[in-house]
Amino acid sequence: MCDTQGVHLFSVCDGHGQYGHLASQYIKDSLTAKINDHLKKDPEFLLSTPAFHERVPEYLRNTFLDTHSELMFQEKYDCNLSGSTVCAVLFDSKKVYCANAGDSRAVLFSQGKKQTIKVTPISEDHKPSLPNEKKRVLSMNGRVEPIKA
Repeated sequence: MCDTQGVHLFSVCDGHGQYGHLASQYIKDSLTAKINDHLKKDPEFLLSTPAFHERVPEYLRNTFLDTHSELMFQEKYDCNLSGSTVCAVLFDSKKVYCANAGDSRAVLFSQGKKQTIKVTPISEDHKPSLPNEKKRVLSMNGRVEPIKA
C-alpha cells in the first residue's frame, strides 16, 4: 500500500455497523496517504537512520489519531454506531512496526528450532471485555455496554 521505496504497509480493516464498510474504506485510504506523507517528509527516510526509526512509532500514532478525528467529524455518514477496527504493519529491511485499534490482530511467523514455525503476537486486542481496555475507555468518558436490539 505504501508507495515509498523499501517500506511496506499492510493493514486490515474490519467495519461494523450500518456504515462500517465506508469507515473501513476511509481508514484504508487515509492511513496510506498519511504514512506516505510522513515518510516522504522525513529527510532521513531514505537513509534509514536510527533517528528515523525512532520517529516511526510517532508517525503511526499521529496517523491513527488524525484519521480517527477526521472520520468522526466527516458528514457523509454517521459514525456513532458504525466504525472499523484496524491493524497496520509497517516494515522495511530493518524493523517491523505495528499499530492497531480494536480487535484486529497481527502475528509474526518465523522459523523456530528444528524447522518449526514460531508464532509471535505483535499487537494487543482492544476489547472492552479486557479490564485494562475497559478502564481506558471509561477514563476517557466513554461507555462500555451492549447495544440493545
